[in-house]
Amino acid sequence: MLDSALVRARPAVARLVERALEHGGAALTAEDGATTIVVDAAAMKFVQAPWRFDVVVASNLHGDILTDLAAVLAGGLGVAPSANLNPADPSQPALFEPTHGSAPDIAGQGIADPRATLFSLALMLEWMGEKEPIFYGAAQHLHETLVSDLAAGHPACGTDEVGARIQGALGGDR
Repeated sequence: MLDSALVRARPAVARLVERALEHGGAALTAEDGATTIVVDAAAMKFVQAPWRFDVVVASNLHGDILTDLAAVLAGGLGVAPSANLNPADPSQPALFEPTHGSAPDIAGQGIADPRATLFSLALMLEWMGEKEPIFYGAAQHLHETLVSDLAAGHPACGTDEVGARIQGALGGDR
């Protein structure tokens, strides 16, 4: 059962939400766990019961605010990936990036934590696996390696050090 929230900003967004939920010719319904909720209530419920949310469909502004909130609740912007997809037409380009963006204020200093970028890469590989199943294994391996790294309590101690640790855990040489 899909437990999701649909954040309704305007009637135009509501129509897009309905179209985005069409899957295999059948729209998701309340029986599937799909609901509609206004953005301020969604923000409150993100804090109270974040496990109730699986997929959020929202306008760009509300989606940006809610994903930043979700990232903080999940451990911080430094580890939160994001994917911008067109579920109605997978042939359209998709964008995968860390929720925190490019962090230009620390660019070139070697202090950025690359794990959000790597989690975004895992999302991209999973998405690519829809057409080429070989990518699923790579996505799963990378995701599990990153989760293990976070669970071990390794600090965000610089781009090179974190990158080398993850690369080693994946079985690669530097």
